[in-house]
Amino acid sequence: MMLEYSPKLQNLIIQDLDKANDKYWTDLTVEKYWMDPTMVPVCLSTQLKTCCIRGYKGTKFDLKFAKYIIENSKVLDTMTINSISSMDINEKHQMLVKLSSYTKGSTTCNFLFD
Repeated sequence: MMLEYSPKLQNLIIQDLDKANDKYWTDLTVEKYWMDPTMVPVCLSTQLKTCCIRGYKGTKFDLKFAKYIIENSKVLDTMTINSISSMDINEKHQMLVKLSSYTKGSTTCNFLFD
């Protein structure tokens, strides 16, 4: 995972998590090949202040990645999720509720969902 090689990372922007929608990456593949690292990268436990995911589609892969960041980032101030434009308001609300239900690693973390 690239985060292991970025110990001073404070701002993370993920442009798109397209692999989850690629014809070769099914939900089963994501479940089979995505595993949370055994050790939380240093940047998550001590440095990461902001995280922005652009092009969020609400796939299983999107959700697992966002959950990992939310739960393991100890000093995260802001988690911004920019969903795809075709997503309706009800879908956005359901995703916000789901993401908000995860245990936050940081007590100061705020969600911005667009």
